[in-house]
Amino acid sequence: MVFEIVVRVIATAWLVVLSVLDVRRHRLPHPLTTIPLIVIGLLAMGCMLVNLRDGWSQFVADPLALVLAFVAILASDTLLALIPAAGALATAFCCGTSAGQIAATGWLVALALAKSGIMGAGDSKVTMLLLALSPDVRLVICLGLAVVVIGGALLTWRVGWATPWLILSVVRDGLAGRFPSRTGEKGVLRVPLVPILAAGALVYLWLVWRVG
Repeated sequence: MVFEIVVRVIATAWLVVLSVLDVRRHRLPHPLTTIPLIVIGLLAMGCMLVNLRDGWSQFVADPLALVLAFVAILASDTLLALIPAAGALATAFCCGTSAGQIAATGWLVALALAKSGIMGAGDSKVTMLLLALSPDVRLVICLGLAVVVIGGALLTWRVGWATPWLILSVVRDGLAGRFPSRTGEKGVLRVPLVPILAAGALVYLWLVWRVG
């Protein structure tokens, strides 16, 4: 119980600091995003090797799936990333637990959103770290609802009745393969995403985590 409270407090402080930095600088520091992600990748590898001594099991499959997802992140500038990404999904869904499936899938979805330009690189790392902390479908729901509700409210506040047409335009461009990373467009409606993600994560950490 005490350990869980400590984890929540540390995670909350981390999210608050990142939110402030995102609002003020529109950039997230590597020591608070990239380095923790590398640490998680190394820990997953160590966990996989330790559990492998006892033979193949879900305790090997879950960290292996995360390691493969991490390799896909490292190779994400090339098409070779598709190989470890496919391996991560195959390992997670064929041999892993639901936690491993959520973590690996979440990492790869966040990576895809970052590479397409829909989500910033720092935002995707924050999402990955949150899913590594708690690979729970309820966390995914909280993050998704925060983006839809808060992001939708901010968008409506800024553009008013043009919101549905703007969303339709973005969806149409995406279906046509015209992602921001390919067009070079940043858009005039860009808002810091970390505070929105933090809102969803905090609801999960303090209201949902212990429920059920």
